Amino acid sequence: MTERKVDISGMTPTQANRLIREECWKSDRITIVNPQSMNFLAAGLTGDADVKVVGDLGYYAGSMIHGVRMTVEGRCGWYP
Repeated sequence: MTERKVDISGMTPTQANRLIREECWKSDRITIVNPQSMNFLAAGLTGDADVKVVGDLGYYAGSMIHGVRMTVEGRCGWYP
């Protein structure tokens, strides 16, 4: 089992999702750090991977995934 850490600070959602998708094919476990309340993060992922996000996410995070197990250590969606 391989584990990778992905820092997405400063990336657009498109750049971050492209990197996360690539890492899902290379690794069984991925930890995403510095999501900075990004919308659409990890949307549309497929495969057999554990994805953990450390930080807060925006709308539609982890939507339309298939086979991926995703956990979030933070808040998701709209919050005051």
